[in-house]
Amino acid sequence: KNEFNELENAPPERQTELFNAYWQQRNPNANPENNPLLEEFYYRVEMANARFDWAGGEGYATDRGRIMIIYGPPDAVQNTRRPGSSTAYEIWTYYDSGRRFVFIDKYNDGNYLLLSDSG
Repeated sequence: KNEFNELENAPPERQTELFNAYWQQRNPNANPENNPLLEEFYYRVEMANARFDWAGGEGYATDRGRIMIIYGPPDAVQNTRRPGSSTAYEIWTYYDSGRRFVFIDKYNDGNYLLLSDSG
């Protein structure tokens, strides 16, 4: 969290340097040109953008996009509605970590907001 705050508050010319340093510290390879974790991050951002773009915004900025980037694709997705209601819910389950995220389409506009996180 501290690294993110530092990056967010840094001047634009320093943000690239901080971003690169963050990912280099987590690189499991000795070769700085090949960082599978950074490649996975970019893949997840692309996946989030493709699946969750909403109202002209980027998918990475949505709640579902953010969770997909952090945790990857869920192991199971359940779409449901509360009886007698038109409000849609989406429940994502991650078996290995025991995490479950519940998203709600509160305004029936396709933008699912994170309602709860258990795990």
